[in-house]
Amino acid sequence: MNNEELKNRVNEIVNTCDKDDALNRLLGYMSCFYGNAHLCEMIGTILIENGRPIKAGKYIFFKNELNQSDIEIIDNYFESFGNNKINILRDLLGNDMRSPKNISSKAKRRLFNIMNDAKQVNGILPKFTLNWYNHFKANYRSGD
Repeated sequence: MNNEELKNRVNEIVNTCDKDDALNRLLGYMSCFYGNAHLCEMIGTILIENGRPIKAGKYIFFKNELNQSDIEIIDNYFESFGNNKINILRDLLGNDMRSPKNISSKAKRRLFNIMNDAKQVNGILPKFTLNWYNHFKANYRSGD
């Protein structure tokens, strides 16, 4: 399924299912399309509508373009982890070996910057971030 087909499918699910069913179906797509900006935006939107803005922050983070409201949601999400960068990365990336191929370049830069912040504070990065970090390091510089 290409990006346009995924977007159409996500929109169809959101428009034809009740919110809880749509949320469950969209979360199922995350295993194959982890970090896809449109998919994450729709999941985040449903979570916000369901009164779960902190949880929505995890998905809003992966949007390509962030507005001020998105930034506030993400800040609250980070604060829920005490702004501990490693715990934030653990939640965003998990310990699974997910591919970054569906993540937008802007979200990849945000992840890379968090990794650099964590590395600066702790001196090292946890093992679960190393493949991601090396992938991002080849493409981005901190602060870009």
